[in-house]
Amino acid sequence: MPPNTKNRRFKDYLLLFIKGVAMGAANKIPGVSGGIVAFVAGFYPEMIHSLKRMNLKFLKLLLRKKTKLALEYANVKFLSYLFLGSLFSYFGISQLLDLGFTYYEKEVWGLFFGLILTSLYYVYWDIKVWNFKTVVGVLFGIGTGLLITLANPGVENDQLWMVFICGMVGIIGMTMPGLSGSFLILVLGNYNLLLVDSVNHLFDIIIHVIQLDFSIFSNPTKMHYLIIMIVFGIGSVIGLVFFSNLLSYVLKRYQQMTTATIIGFIAGTIFTSWPWKHTNYKVSESGHIVTSQIGDLVVNNYEYYLPNLSLLSTYTTIGSIVLGCAILVLLQNYGSKK
Repeated sequence: MPPNTKNRRFKDYLLLFIKGVAMGAANKIPGVSGGIVAFVAGFYPEMIHSLKRMNLKFLKLLLRKKTKLALEYANVKFLSYLFLGSLFSYFGISQLLDLGFTYYEKEVWGLFFGLILTSLYYVYWDIKVWNFKTVVGVLFGIGTGLLITLANPGVENDQLWMVFICGMVGIIGMTMPGLSGSFLILVLGNYNLLLVDSVNHLFDIIIHVIQLDFSIFSNPTKMHYLIIMIVFGIGSVIGLVFFSNLLSYVLKRYQQMTTATIIGFIAGTIFTSWPWKHTNYKVSESGHIVTSQIGDLVVNNYEYYLPNLSLLSTYTTIGSIVLGCAILVLLQNYGSKK
């Protein structure tokens, strides 16, 4: 059950907004799960419980004009601050992340690697008793994570049915810690279409509307991307409600095994955020994936290598890993005091 929200003050909701920013930003990075932020920061159960209540009873209360009761029933104030933060990160923090990946790619990956590595430690201690079921859960999570990690990226497909599926699949990262929704979209081939190009076009449309320039709606390219984002958004909302109900059910009945599976997901996908790698594929003019075969370890999507200790960037990257670990430790300590 969610905590008594009446005891929350403005600074608590401000912190929720910041956590939403972190969750949204993390969910956009292939290999990083926004659900990890929710899980380690301590608001994961409340988020799943609140999303589960976006159901028929909630709609009936709204239709009966019992708005206040409906908002309290679904904990809408909590969800609003959280998802406003996530939305802000898509148009604000995401731009900073793009710059970071352009000029400080290893350091940014190092930060996320540190965050994920430390989250694995904290999630581990949520297992109270290790038995056959929890071990099976860990192995299942690791196996599924590795299968996703080893998958070849598909070719871009902007058909609306595919965009809808990507919306449903991509939201998994918000609800399942360790399973990156953006990485699944990358595997499906639509990462650039949905999380880069469409977001940039939507941002441009919003800027024009704010400036009261509605001529943008006569631009066929902009309208194409707007329709894509609407369908993607509908798929995301439906996926969010569906998966939150599913996870609420399994968490209630199989809490320890579900936590063990989450540990497996995190462990099985952690090396997608390994800082010392570079993209190892490109799309040819015929639309086929072409992979190079240079380097010691090539795993479909990326070429992995060990850090060069003679380079300054190696030490700044190690520093960013330490920073990521420290940030999560501070968040965890704050959450435990609360």
